[in-house]
Amino acid sequence: MLTLRPEPVGSRPCLVLAHADEDYALRACGSFRRLGWDVHFADNGVEARGLARTLSPNLVILDTQLPDESGWLTCDKLTREMPRVKVLLLGLHPRSRNQNFAAFVGATALVDRLDGLLGILNEFVDKAVPVIH
Repeated sequence: MLTLRPEPVGSRPCLVLAHADEDYALRACGSFRRLGWDVHFADNGVEARGLARTLSPNLVILDTQLPDESGWLTCDKLTREMPRVKVLLLGLHPRSRNQNFAAFVGATALVDRLDGLLGILNEFVDKAVPVIH
């Protein structure tokens, strides 16, 4: 399990991140923390949904290839249970078919994993969720 330094939950925007690649997750968590976010890492979809229930995050980022269930299924379960939650899916080479499926499962956006952290930040942070400077 990936261990990240806990930070107090408070007035900062909150993020739950579930990703299969620990190196990617560490870089993403560090980037969001530098932007002023409280970041909570989940090892799998079940854990991500549990953290989302507990924390009511501003954003949930899910890898489409999680170890226990796909990010697609996790997103669908999460958005049915918490319709207001914003979910960003990270997949490989998103095509229009995948974009349509992302909308079907309730995702706010689908970003190409190969675009890296900049892809996430460009797609989502500045447009939809407050960033504390």
